[in-house]
Amino acid sequence: MIKKITAIALVLAVVVCCFAACGFTPDKKIIGSWKDSTGVVGIEFKEGGVVKITGNGSAISSLLSKVSIDTEGTYAVSKDENKQYHLVININVVIAVKLEYIITDVSKDVLTLKAVDSDKTITFVKAVAAPSTSAPAAETTAA
Repeated sequence: MIKKITAIALVLAVVVCCFAACGFTPDKKIIGSWKDSTGVVGIEFKEGGVVKITGNGSAISSLLSKVSIDTEGTYAVSKDENKQYHLVININVVIAVKLEYIITDVSKDVLTLKAVDSDKTITFVKAVAAPSTSAPAAETTAA
C-alpha cells in the first residue's frame, strides 16, 4: 500500500512540475498588435521573433525622435538573474537600432515597458481588430 501511495505522489509531483514549467511567459503574452497610450505608434509581435513597428519613433525611444517608422525587425524576451523579463528589439531605421526594455506588466489588454537606457515607461494597449466589412448588408423588405 505504501508503494502505491508513493508512486501516486511521485506521478502527481511530476505532473505539477510539468505544468509549472510550461507557464504562460511574457514572450507568449506579447504576441499580437499593440498601440501606445498616445496612439502615435503601433507595434506587432509575431511568432518566431518578428516585430513590426509603425508610427512616430519618439514614443518608443529618444533615439528615434521625430522619425516616422514603418519597419520590421526582430525581438527576443529573456529573463535575467533578478527574474525580470527583458525585451530586446532590433530594427533598421537608416541605421541599426537596438532597443531594450524591462517588461513591468503584461496582461490580456496592457503591456508596460520600461526603457533600460532612460527609465522611460511606455504603456501599450491591445489593438482591437476592426470588424470585417465583407459581410453582405441586410436586406430590407417593404411591407
